[in-house]
Amino acid sequence: METGRPGPAGVRWMLGGGVVVLVAGCVWAGWSVSRGGLQPQDVSGVLGLPVGILGVLVGAAVSLSALRLQQATDARAVALDGLAGTVEEIEVAERAHMLGNGAHLIDLRVEVTPRQGGTEPPGPQRLSDVAAWYCAAPGRLVVTGAPGAGKTVFAVHLVVRLLAARGPADPVPVRLAIGDLPAPRTHRRWWGRWRTVGGFEHWLTSSLVKVYGLRERTAADLVARRLVIPVLDGLDEMDTEVEGDAPSRAQQALDELNAYESVDGSAPVVLTCREQRYAELSERYAWLRQSALLRIAGVGADEARRYVESRSDGRGSPLGTLLQGAGEAVAQALSSPFYLGLAYAV
Repeated sequence: METGRPGPAGVRWMLGGGVVVLVAGCVWAGWSVSRGGLQPQDVSGVLGLPVGILGVLVGAAVSLSALRLQQATDARAVALDGLAGTVEEIEVAERAHMLGNGAHLIDLRVEVTPRQGGTEPPGPQRLSDVAAWYCAAPGRLVVTGAPGAGKTVFAVHLVVRLLAARGPADPVPVRLAIGDLPAPRTHRRWWGRWRTVGGFEHWLTSSLVKVYGLRERTAADLVARRLVIPVLDGLDEMDTEVEGDAPSRAQQALDELNAYESVDGSAPVVLTCREQRYAELSERYAWLRQSALLRIAGVGADEARRYVESRSDGRGSPLGTLLQGAGEAVAQALSSPFYLGLAYAV
């Protein structure tokens, strides 16, 4: 037979019974005192009964509050671990789909521009270096590069690395396509004031419910407590055409991300975008504030050869032979991690 402390329902019944006893004790004490004929010590004893019951009720109420807090904390930890497991399963499979079994990430050359006053190491680095320092201190990071440069591959790899380095109470990275973010809507309430409906946090919560199967209340709690790190892919894909001076969807998305705050300031976010499109947005004074900027370079000939050798276990490969005598056109095509991986698979 299982024993232990009572649950919330049991404590509520105890509180209800205690209130009944308290009321009865107060009535009895009042009746006893009103009759008269009691000695002073008797009066103290009679009045001590309701006071003692009140103390028990206060203690029970405190216990119930502590129990609810502990249960909420436990439920949040279970939800976080479950979300982390689901994300890891999805992203590891996606990484294998992109890179092949063994996760042969091409350790590309990158150029890092730290945020204003940031501690990120500046200058030329490798993707593995960026993943290491970002996992140690997650913040705001914008990943740019040419089409096919490896932005999405790096985003997937970063999510997997963050999950591997994550502690029990640490936030969970979640990769989403920012192109699915709808523009916020406003409508006038009946008394005349305007109200904004939707927005980034609402979309993030809905995505956790739809994609990862969380309960809406749980998802909203994790988002509100900033226990999710949004890894947002494809800012450049939000607008097919931009006309005139009207704000684009990408600009509106950046405005919402800049308003996404935590108690420590700007909440951690990872964002990928084509380099040219991000430069165009920056000319319109639209960029992710308080973020480090990462520019991914193309695949060099030596990097391509090392990639082929790692995937073929050092054995000969037709692609390796092709790389040895690659002309300018072939080298340009294979400078993209996507096309290099595709060529090896074929």
